[in-house]
Amino acid sequence: MQPQLADKPFEVHQLSSIVRVWAEAVDTRSGVTVAPAQPIGEMRTQLAQAVGVEYAYAR
Repeated sequence: MQPQLADKPFEVHQLSSIVRVWAEAVDTRSGVTVAPAQPIGEMRTQLAQAVGVEYAYAR
């Protein structure tokens, strides 16, 4: 623990990867696509998180 940083403002940065998911309707018997692909959602994966302390410089 660093008590000298306890009263300092800080910020959190998160880096994520977003993958959009699409689906199309396919006739299972013939294998023919019967409806075009449409977006059905997205998957978000957190890659990294960084916490930084803001420093104020006195002049």
